[in-house]
Amino acid sequence: MKKIISLIFLLSFSVSLAAEKSYEIIYAGEHAHGNIAVGPTGRIVFSLHQMFQPEINMMELLTDGSTVPYPTEAWAKKPVNGSDIGTHAILGVVIDQEGTFWFMDNASTPPRLIAWDMNNEELKATYPMTTGAYTQGNSFINDMAINLRDQKVYLADIRGELSAGMIVLDIKTGNARTVLRGHPSMLPEDGITSMNIEGRTAGLNEGKGPGIGMNPISIDPSNKYVYYGSMHGTAIYRIPVTALNDENLSSEQLGKMVERYGDKPISDGISIDNVGNVYITDLEGYGIGITKPDGTYEQIIRDEKLFIWPDSITAGPDGYMYANINQLNRAAPLNSGKDTSKPPFHIVKFKPLAEITQGR
Repeated sequence: MKKIISLIFLLSFSVSLAAEKSYEIIYAGEHAHGNIAVGPTGRIVFSLHQMFQPEINMMELLTDGSTVPYPTEAWAKKPVNGSDIGTHAILGVVIDQEGTFWFMDNASTPPRLIAWDMNNEELKATYPMTTGAYTQGNSFINDMAINLRDQKVYLADIRGELSAGMIVLDIKTGNARTVLRGHPSMLPEDGITSMNIEGRTAGLNEGKGPGIGMNPISIDPSNKYVYYGSMHGTAIYRIPVTALNDENLSSEQLGKMVERYGDKPISDGISIDNVGNVYITDLEGYGIGITKPDGTYEQIIRDEKLFIWPDSITAGPDGYMYANINQLNRAAPLNSGKDTSKPPFHIVKFKPLAEITQGR
C-alpha cells in the first residue's frame, strides 16, 4: 500500500512540476503592460495599462531584455500643445502579418486607431472613429482583430451609449460602424459583475459593477470567423466574417448569425490556433485555458503565484503563444482605490496544442 501511495504522490508531483514548467518567462520587469503584440520577425511591443497611469503608453521589448518607448518617444507620450503626434491611453495592440503595428488610442477625442509601418518605421495611417461607431464619453474601445484579406479591423467597444458592441472599420475608406450593440452575446451575464482573485473581490465599484461585456476578440487564420466573448461571461461566440462585412444586413439578421462556440471562464484576452482551439486568459484560474472545437473548456496552465491577471495573448511567428501578466486586480480602480501591485510584471510564452498563425 505504501508503494502505491508513494507512486501516486510521485505522479502528482510530476504533473504539478510539468505544469509549472509549461511556460517560459521572457520578461520580468517594472512596467505594468496592458496588451502584447508579436510581429512576423519576432519583435515584441506592449502597451502600458492606463489603470496604472503610466507616463509612457507603449514600449518595445528588445532582445537583451531592455525596453524603449515605441514607436517613438513622442508617439508613446501624450500629445503636446495640440499636436497630432502622441497618444492619450493605449490598450489594444496588434502587429499584422505585413509588419504593421496597430494601436488604439482609446482616450483621445475622438478615439483613433493608428497604423505604424514597422518595416520603414513611419506612420502609415490614422483612423478617427466616426460618430456612428462610438459614443462620446461612454465608449471604451480595446481589443481588436485584423483581417488583411478583406481590409477590415474588428474592435471591441466595451461600453457604448447603451451597451457593448463590435466596431467594424474599413481600412481602405476609414469608415467605421458599430454592429451587434446590445446583442446578448455582447453583454455581461446576469449576476456576474466581479471576480474572485487572491481571496478578494476584484471589480469596478468594489465588485458591485457594472459587469464588463464584449472584450476578448480574435479571428481565425482563414479569416472565416471572428471569435469573441464578454469578460464577465461564460461563453465564447463566433460570427462569420462575411456577415460582419455585409452592411446590408439588419441588426436582427446579423444577430441570428451569432453562434455559441463553447464554454469559457471569466477572462480577458483570447487567441486561436489553426485547428480552432481558442486560448483564453483564465483570470480566476490563474492561468491559460482553451475552448475546444467541441465546446468544452480545459485549463492547460495554472500558476497561482505568477499568473495574477493574465491579460492578453497572441500568436508569435516561432510557434509559441505569448501572454502578459499585469496584476490588474491590484490596480486602484479594481482594488477599492488602492494600487497594491508590485514588480516584476511578466511576459511568458508557451507551446500551443496545434500550429498557429502569427498576428492572431
